[in-house]
Amino acid sequence: MEKYPRIRNLREDSDLTQQQIGEAINVPQRTYDYYESGQRMIHVVSQLFPQRGNAGRHRRSLLQAK
Repeated sequence: MEKYPRIRNLREDSDLTQQQIGEAINVPQRTYDYYESGQRMIHVVSQLFPQRGNAGRHRRSLLQAK
């Protein structure tokens, strides 16, 4: 089960592979896979919302926004 299906949906709607996105943002395909599955926080999101207090809730809502 994916934690952040919106990220995958946006990629698929653009007809791009994980490899192509990874190359575009300069990360390995496996790292991008971790982003989609929620196993790793996307770097820019981590920078916007450092881990403290209720920040985790805000990171989740940002990534799940429609």
